[in-house]
Amino acid sequence: MHDEMSTSAGLGHGALRAARLPQGTETAAAIDPLTLTWIGPALKEAWGRMQDGLESFAQNPGQVSELGPVREQALILAGVLGLLGMPAIRLLLLQSVRVLEALEHRRISADAPHVEALMVALSRARLFVDLQRRGEAVSSLALRAAFNGLARAAHTDAATAAPSLSPLGFLERLALVQAGPSGVRTVSAGEARDLAQAQRPMLERALLDWLRAKPGAHRAIADVFREMMASSALREEALLWWCATQLAQGLHFPRLAEAAGIKPLLGRLNRHLKMRAEAAVDSPLAGLDALELAHDVIALAAPYASQLPLIEQALHALSWPASVPGPLELEAAESALLVAQPEVMAQAADQLKDALAPLQDRFDLALRANDTMAMIAMSSEFEQLSATLGMLELDAAAKMLSEEAGRLRQAEASGQPLDAPARERIATTLMRVDVELDRLRMGMAHAGEDEGVAAPLLADATETFARQGLEDLLLGKEWLLTLWKDGGTQQRMGEVAQLLARVRGSFDILGMRDWARLVQGIIGYAAGMTESERPSVADREAVADVFASLEYGLENLRDYLHVPERVLHYGESALVRLGAAEQALPEAVGEQVPLEPEAFGEAVEAVEAVEAVEAVEAVEAV
Repeated sequence: MHDEMSTSAGLGHGALRAARLPQGTETAAAIDPLTLTWIGPALKEAWGRMQDGLESFAQNPGQVSELGPVREQALILAGVLGLLGMPAIRLLLLQSVRVLEALEHRRISADAPHVEALMVALSRARLFVDLQRRGEAVSSLALRAAFNGLARAAHTDAATAAPSLSPLGFLERLALVQAGPSGVRTVSAGEARDLAQAQRPMLERALLDWLRAKPGAHRAIADVFREMMASSALREEALLWWCATQLAQGLHFPRLAEAAGIKPLLGRLNRHLKMRAEAAVDSPLAGLDALELAHDVIALAAPYASQLPLIEQALHALSWPASVPGPLELEAAESALLVAQPEVMAQAADQLKDALAPLQDRFDLALRANDTMAMIAMSSEFEQLSATLGMLELDAAAKMLSEEAGRLRQAEASGQPLDAPARERIATTLMRVDVELDRLRMGMAHAGEDEGVAAPLLADATETFARQGLEDLLLGKEWLLTLWKDGGTQQRMGEVAQLLARVRGSFDILGMRDWARLVQGIIGYAAGMTESERPSVADREAVADVFASLEYGLENLRDYLHVPERVLHYGESALVRLGAAEQALPEAVGEQVPLEPEAFGEAVEAVEAVEAVEAVEAVEAV
C-alpha cells in the first residue's frame, strides 16, 4: 500500500543534513575553513566583480547590461557555496539572481531600494562566508533579513510579494534547501517536459475523482507526483514532487482533506505541472519557485503529523524545525554580521569619508557661488552614496541623503531654484552623514540609542555641542525675556528665533529629539505672538520653567554626558501648561530651518546620529 510506504526510504539520509533545532536553537553553519581558504582568491575576485557591476548600474540605471555579469557570478557562487555546505548562502544568492533578472527585464524599476537590497544581500553574504573562513560560528538566521529584503524587491507590488519569512519559516526553507530525495533519475529539461505532458491528464482525472470522494483517488494523485519525482530536471523539482507525494498519501485523513488551504494548494500543484508540461525549464530560478511551493506543501501538512505517521516521518526525514528560536538567539544572529568585523567597517567608513569630502567641498563652492544648477547636478551622487550607506546599515544617514536627492530631482523637474532653507538643510545633511561615518569608524554605529546618554567615545564632541548650545540658550533666553519686558522689533524677535533654532539644532544633531521639541515649543509659542502682545504671568513662569529644564539639561550633558529623565519631564509639563505642546511635535520640528554647519565650527568629530532609534527599528522590521 502506498499509504504505508516509509518516508525515510524516499529521501537519501546522506543528502539530508538539515540542522535540527533542539529546544529552539539552531546549529550554526559548519564548513571546513581550509576549503574556503583555498578558494579565497577566486571568491574575492567574484565578490569584487559583482560589487563593481552593481556600483556601475547604480550610477547608470539605464545600462541593464551591467547586471548580466553580476547575475552570472551570483549563479556560480550559489552553486559552489551550496555544494560546500552553505545552504543559506545558496538561497540568498539565488534570490539575488531573481532580483537581478527582474531588473534586467525591467519587471521592477531600477530605483534605490531595489539596488540597495542587492548590495545589502551581497555584503552580508560576503561577510558570512569570510567569517566561516575564519572558523567563526555564525547562525544562518543572520541572513534572514537580507533574504526578506530581496523577496520584497523581486515583486512589482506588495500584493504579489510573498510574505516575509519568520525566523522559523526561514529555517524551514533552509531544511528544504539541504534535503534531497534519493532514487531520482536526472533527465533533460525536454524529457521532464514530456513526462509532465503525459502525467498531466492523469493528475486532472485523479483530482476530479478525489473531489467526488472516489475511494483510492488520493493514491492515484500520489502516483502522479511520485512519477514526476522519479524523473526531474532539477533537484528542487524532485523535492517538490516528493513533498507533494507525502501530502497526497495523507488525503485519506478527513481533517487534512478538509483543511482550509488544501484545495487551493492542490490547484497550485496542478498549475505547476501544467507549466512544466508547456515548456522545458531547468533554470535555477525555476528551482527556487519549486522550493517555495514545496515549503507551502509541507507547512500545510505539518500540523497533522501527530495523527498521520507518514507526515511525521516526512518531517523527521527533512529535519523539519519544530521550535521557534529564542529572542536572545535571534538578537545575536541578526547582529552577527553588523558587528563581526569592526576593522572592515572602519575601513569602509574611511573610504566613504574620502568619497564624501569632495562632495562637501563642491557643495560648499556651489553654495558660495549661488550655483543652483551645480547643486542639482549632485543628485545622482547623493543617491549612490545613500545606497552604499544603506548597505552598511546606516539607515538614518541613507534616508537623509535619499530625501535630499529626491528634493534635488524635484527642483530639476520643476525648474525652481533652491531656496535658502533647502540649501542649509542639504549642508546640514552632509555634515550629519560625516558625523555618522565618524561613529562607524569608531565602532559606534547604533551604539547609543538612549537619547539622554552620549556614547563614551563621543565625549569631546558632545561636550562641545552642549557648551555651544548652552551659550546660545542663555543669550536667547535673555533677549526673549527682555523683548517681552521692554518691547522690541520683529527683527530682534527673528534673531531670538535663530539663536533658539541653533539650540534646537544642537539637540537634533545629538539625537536628543525630545529635547529639541522643548526648544521648538518655545519658538512656536513666541512666533505666535504679535509685536505688541505680551505673555501672561502664568505663561512667563511656564516659559521660565522650560528654559530652566533646558539649561539644567545642557549643563548635565556638558559636565556628565548624561541628562536625568526627570529634567526632561519637568520641561515637558511646563510646555503643556504653556499650551505649546502641539507646536513641539516631531513634524513641526522637521519643518524648521535646520542648523547651519558653520554654527558649530570645527568641533564635529563624531556625534550620535539623528533618528538612531528609528534606524534600528527599521533594520529590525526588515
